Amino acid sequence: MEQYSHAELEQRIEHRFAYINTLPTLPEVALRIMNMVEDPTTNAEELEVVISNDPAIVHKLLQLVNSPIFAGSAHKGEWSLQEAVVRLGLKKVGAIAQQIKLMNSLVKPQESRFDMRRFWEHSIGVALIADRLVTQRLIPLKKEISFNNYWIAALLHDIGKLTLGFFFWNHFEEILQEMASSRSPFRVAERLLGDVANHEYLGQLLLLKARLDQDIVEAVGKHNSPGRHPAPLTCLLNLADNLCKDLGAGYLLDEPNSYEKSVLQSLGMQQQDIDNIKQDLGRNILDEIRELVEHCLQPH
Repeated sequence: MEQYSHAELEQRIEHRFAYINTLPTLPEVALRIMNMVEDPTTNAEELEVVISNDPAIVHKLLQLVNSPIFAGSAHKGEWSLQEAVVRLGLKKVGAIAQQIKLMNSLVKPQESRFDMRRFWEHSIGVALIADRLVTQRLIPLKKEISFNNYWIAALLHDIGKLTLGFFFWNHFEEILQEMASSRSPFRVAERLLGDVANHEYLGQLLLLKARLDQDIVEAVGKHNSPGRHPAPLTCLLNLADNLCKDLGAGYLLDEPNSYEKSVLQSLGMQQQDIDNIKQDLGRNILDEIRELVEHCLQPH
């Protein structure tokens, strides 16, 4: 895929998807919110109108924006949706709304043993860790990355695994068995099994189909295979993904990490820096991840 430009890839994907309907579809409301928050002409009132059309999103969104994770431990009141947009910002509230809609719209087939809750715990964990890395300046990024881009990229970085778990669950189980027997990360196990429809490639296809931002598509497609000169968002995603596994929130409890040398070199980091970051993140982050998932998935 590297030999084609982003525009050429979009054309090829559009042609291929005219004949197949195998991949899961991202919900239309979530995609609409994604487009709105990236449009500089969008205002808070317009976003509020779109979100308010889905009562389930509003209910869970208000719970989340008023929780210590987003509002801060000092916040004791109850923000309205409009207040939350003003105080947290249009992009942050929009990304949280997208997250809630995505998590509650993708329903796995009954035949699959894919662990949806564990999947979302890891995905949200990567998003939350990426946010800490950026906002607390724990890593030296070469350029600023918008909240919406890194949050959505982190939330969807393993969407290819979800595709495998939904439609090719026998192969997904084979990968998990290979991981256990060879003590390998997921991406390495895929290669050992012949690298058929790997999760990075499937994720890239799905996000190309959804016409997401080019930086997001590239980062998701390379988060485990970043190449020699990874982009800042790819570096952030690889680091957050592996930190999440190290802290016990991988798809598997004891999933091994795979920090890429090119990522560490690009960021000018060493193993000691990784250890320091894990200390900075603290043990409480696992509780925050689970609380965030609980808020999103609880009945409305």
